[in-house]
Amino acid sequence: MEKLKGFIDRYYKIISTKEPQRTLQLSRLMDDIKQAYDIPLLNNKEYNDKNKAVVQLYRAVASARNI
Repeated sequence: MEKLKGFIDRYYKIISTKEPQRTLQLSRLMDDIKQAYDIPLLNNKEYNDKNKAVVQLYRAVASARNI
């Protein structure tokens, strides 16, 4: 859970950053979360149900990007 808190803290720091750095940093954060929690490439209901907080953060980061 401590690792997730670190990612959440990083997310809140990044969202105050100006573009284009913001989207670049958010994309890197998504990659780091994906690697740390082995998030599957395709939507997986079983994974989502077992890792609700991780999936919620990952989706928030993805939505915050300006692409």
